[in-house]
Amino acid sequence: MFVAPYAFISFFPAAFLFGKSGWEYYGWLAPLVVIYAMLASIYIFQRGLVKYESAGH
Repeated sequence: MFVAPYAFISFFPAAFLFGKSGWEYYGWLAPLVVIYAMLASIYIFQRGLVKYESAGH
């Protein structure tokens, strides 16, 4: 199971190591985006569980 998407794990460190400028501020915002996406997915999953109806009895 992945906590953060692969793009957040690999892009910003690689941009730093290769000296690409202009991405520093976005890199600091990446943890906030990951937390927001995680909370949104938990919310959507919980809503789906409440509305789930089994195909059986």
